[in-house]
Amino acid sequence: FPSHDINGSLVLFWTKDHLAKGLGTSENQNELLKLGYYTGSMYFTIEDADSSFYWLYFTLNHPATLPRTRVKCRSMLANCYSNLNQMDSSIALKQVNIEYYASRKDTTNFCVRIHSIEIERF
Repeated sequence: FPSHDINGSLVLFWTKDHLAKGLGTSENQNELLKLGYYTGSMYFTIEDADSSFYWLYFTLNHPATLPRTRVKCRSMLANCYSNLNQMDSSIALKQVNIEYYASRKDTTNFCVRIHSIEIERF
């Protein structure tokens, strides 16, 4: 659904309702958390930053969130902070992802993330 009319859309209402009723039940939690992540990503503009933060942190902080979804959420939040010129917050989130990839010995993603932080610092 398009981001420019998400606030008033019936789709967003149904999404919120589905997430509220579904999390912690026998429904597929991974799919629900992906829905929360993608809902947050729909707000990915400077004008809707608060809504983006709400939905992405909602997904990031849910106990059932998969590690890969957490990485995506941290990346999206870091980009939001970067766009708002809040580099300390952005780099802090990216640093957590670097530590995650280091713990998994994922050298490819580790190097890409390090490079991303170095670019952001300048």
